[in-house]
Amino acid sequence: MQISLFANLGFVTQFEGLKYIDDANQWLALQSLNHLRIFYSAYSLLLALLFFLGFGSKAMLFIHLIFNAIATIRFYQLSFILSKNKIVAALSTLLLIGSVQTQMWNFYLGTEALFTAFLIFYTYQLLIYGFDSWSNNLILSILFLIISFIRPNGVLVVVPTLLYFALVNHQQWRLKLLLNPIWLTFAFVLVINWIFNRGHFSEYVGIALKHNWVIWGYNEPIGALNANSNSVIHIWLVRALYYFSMFRPYYSTAHNLLIMTFYPIYLLIILGLFNRQQINRHRYWFILSIILIMSGFSIISFLEWHGRFIAPILPFMVLMANNGITYLVDYWNGLKTRLKI
Repeated sequence: MQISLFANLGFVTQFEGLKYIDDANQWLALQSLNHLRIFYSAYSLLLALLFFLGFGSKAMLFIHLIFNAIATIRFYQLSFILSKNKIVAALSTLLLIGSVQTQMWNFYLGTEALFTAFLIFYTYQLLIYGFDSWSNNLILSILFLIISFIRPNGVLVVVPTLLYFALVNHQQWRLKLLLNPIWLTFAFVLVINWIFNRGHFSEYVGIALKHNWVIWGYNEPIGALNANSNSVIHIWLVRALYYFSMFRPYYSTAHNLLIMTFYPIYLLIILGLFNRQQINRHRYWFILSIILIMSGFSIISFLEWHGRFIAPILPFMVLMANNGITYLVDYWNGLKTRLKI
């Protein structure tokens, strides 16, 4: 998959990538960050480090691929913990590796690849090791800081984390919440976010409630798809349709057909609802809440040109499909037993 994508895409440094190149050069020249893009600064600083060491922007491709490989290993381990089945974990991992809409962002200079990888790292660390040790809380805090300063919507991870904390601690969650140091990190990032983004809040409200366009073009809505409706709910529903379908009216038929290769994942998620032997419900609630809050934020605000905003949650959709894959594997094993294959 990676070889095929590289052969077709190379490493794209235009479009969004130009912003990170400018931010990296600003840091090297002035030792200052672009305050308008403070919550992208982790990526820009990493790019600046590569420039300082004498590498070009294309060296970031190797960083993407290294973290992608590590995240794939963590994804397999997480899938195995959720399913308790090596075959299911292997099939889930193959589905992730074969997801064009996820893997393609390794070949763009932008935050999507690393944001997706660190979301997987954070999820693995949280769902496997929990909140019980100070060392793991420290690791979670560091991962949260990285996520929050790679992409602004990384801060949304606070909500699924709080939900998972309440689920696993039951009656004592309020007391344990006060005693857990990870929330100090969350509070710090939320305060910084408020300081730098409070002036943009009305902009988001305006996008969510006033504009009738659905897909935002490159830095402008010109040529974008409009809903032609005064109903906010109708606009959101149209955005949701394009968000989850990943279709774009300006893509070629072949491109849209390629995107449809992800659709069996949606069917597996639905099929998994009929698997009565579901386990790890608290963990699945965390995964589902990641999907809902990340997608909800995008749908309420806007959809961008090339579907970048859905890419980070696609691995979580594959994890949600674990129950469906387990259902099929169990059905196949049962069928072999009946037929004595």
